Amino acid sequence: MKYLIILIGFLTSDIIACSGDFSSRFVPFAVELENRQVEPMSVYEINFPIKKSEEAEFYLSSITAYLNDLFSFNVEYVELPKYKDRYYTVHLTLNQSIVSKIKLNARYLSLNKEGIRRAACINHQSISLSEMLENIPVTIR
Repeated sequence: MKYLIILIGFLTSDIIACSGDFSSRFVPFAVELENRQVEPMSVYEINFPIKKSEEAEFYLSSITAYLNDLFSFNVEYVELPKYKDRYYTVHLTLNQSIVSKIKLNARYLSLNKEGIRRAACINHQSISLSEMLENIPVTIR
C-alpha cells in the first residue's frame, strides 16, 4: 500500500506530468541571413522559444536537425537578446537544394532553465525549416 501511494504521488507530480499544445504566441521561426559564402549555400537563423508557453514550466533542452534517411544531428543553441520574447538561436548553413527537406525537432524536457530537473515524458515540437521561414518573426528589441 505504501508503494502504491508513492507511485500515485510520482505520477501526478510535475516530474512526469506533461502539458498540452504549444502556445500560439510562442512560435518558432527562421530567417535567411545574408550569405557571405559561396553559392549554393545559405545561412539560416533558427529561433525556438526558451519556454514551451507562458504557463508551462518546460524549457528547451535540445534541438535536432534532420533530413530523413540522410542525417540527424543535435545542434548547439544560444540565447541572444535580439528579440522581444526569449528565444534560443541556432545558425545553420545549408545547400539551398535541401532547405525544403530539413526538419527540426525541439525537445522541451527541462523543468528549469539550467536543465538540472528533467521531465520524464515526451514533450517536443517538430517543424520543417520551410514552415519556420513562413512564420512571422517576433519584434526585434
